[in-house]
Amino acid sequence: MKTYDSILSCLVNEDGRQKVKAQGFVKKMSKFDFLALTHYLADVLEPLNRLCLSLQRSNLSYADTINQIELTICNLSELQLHDGPVFVEFSKSLPFGWGGAKPVPNFDFKGHLINLNADLVKKFEKVKEKFITNLIENLSARFSPNDNVVKGLSVFDRRELYQENETYQLPENYGIESMDILFTHFSENNSNYKTDKHNHLITGTTVPLMFDNKTTLLSEWTGFKNLLISKKYSHLSHESFKREVILKYENMYPSVCKLYILNIYFHM
Repeated sequence: MKTYDSILSCLVNEDGRQKVKAQGFVKKMSKFDFLALTHYLADVLEPLNRLCLSLQRSNLSYADTINQIELTICNLSELQLHDGPVFVEFSKSLPFGWGGAKPVPNFDFKGHLINLNADLVKKFEKVKEKFITNLIENLSARFSPNDNVVKGLSVFDRRELYQENETYQLPENYGIESMDILFTHFSENNSNYKTDKHNHLITGTTVPLMFDNKTTLLSEWTGFKNLLISKKYSHLSHESFKREVILKYENMYPSVCKLYILNIYFHM
């Protein structure tokens, strides 16, 4: 919003071949609903920007992702109850109390005349009422910690393993249930596998990640899980583990190695 005045002034003074188009932008940007929504989104996008940056970290784990999603949803929920600082400051510049007196026909904002009427206020309030609710629902659906596939992939969270296992040993049955969940989801008998977004992350194409033998997958897991907790690799990040270990053992444990890579990128 710091550049609003400069952008609008530039458009107003446009007298070249783009004058008609510039005038159209000026008309849209000089309406109350545009101005109010822009300030409102400045508050909403702030926690989303933090989330976006956190999900780009190379050492991101399943636990990190879920924690960041839950924190973002919490911050967005707070904005449903209380307006953010940018919108609050904008509200102070209005010639009427927000939610109070009937709005005047127009008002001055940073030297520009802003078109204001009851319909534009209602239009903004309608968007404001539903926007964060829909956003939270979307985030919850995409990154639900209750999703069986996400839960299954959490078995690869090496940092959690090292924190809970100082002896660098895992129970014999560790991860068996997760492998069963992942096999069920990605098996060739699952009619959903052809369009599953996770498949594209593994192959980079529409070719599905598909398992047709649970015994083979479990056999691979028996050997692979020891690599996850190996003291030799305890210092490696997810990306380093992928480069130094996964590539080394991908021929020995092809299916499980694909699942490990999927665990890194499932949030994309």
